[in-house]
Amino acid sequence: MKVLIYGAGVSGSLYAGKLKASGHCVTVLARGARLHEIRQYGLVIQDIISGARLATQIEITERVDPHERYDVALVTVRLDQLASAVEELQACRSIPNLLFMLNNPRGAASLARACLVTTLAPLHVKCAK
Repeated sequence: MKVLIYGAGVSGSLYAGKLKASGHCVTVLARGARLHEIRQYGLVIQDIISGARLATQIEITERVDPHERYDVALVTVRLDQLASAVEELQACRSIPNLLFMLNNPRGAASLARACLVTTLAPLHVKCAK
C-alpha cells in the first residue's frame, strides 16, 4: 500500500515508522526543522517503555504533489494546521482515502463543522463518537 503521512509529529512519525517497517511504501510530509531533521537523520522513533529505537530512511516531502498517487493519506496535524492541510489535499484528486487522526477536545462534530464540511463539500463527513 502506498501511504502519505501528512504531518511528522509524534503520531505521524509513529505511524510512518510502523507502516514502513511492515513493508508499505510511505512518504512523510514535514516542514521546517522537522523536515531537515528527518532528511539528516532519517525517521527515528523510540519506544518509551523498552527504550528500543527504530531508525529508518523514508521518503520525505514538503508539499503534496497533486499528480502523485497514494492509496491513503493519514492526516496527523494539530487542529490549528488542519485547514491548510485540507486545502492542500483538496487539490490532490489522486488520493481516494483520507484518514484524519486528530485529537480535538471539542469533539469530532465541531471539527467537521469548522474545517471539513465547508472545505470538502459536497463530500459526506461521518464522525465517530
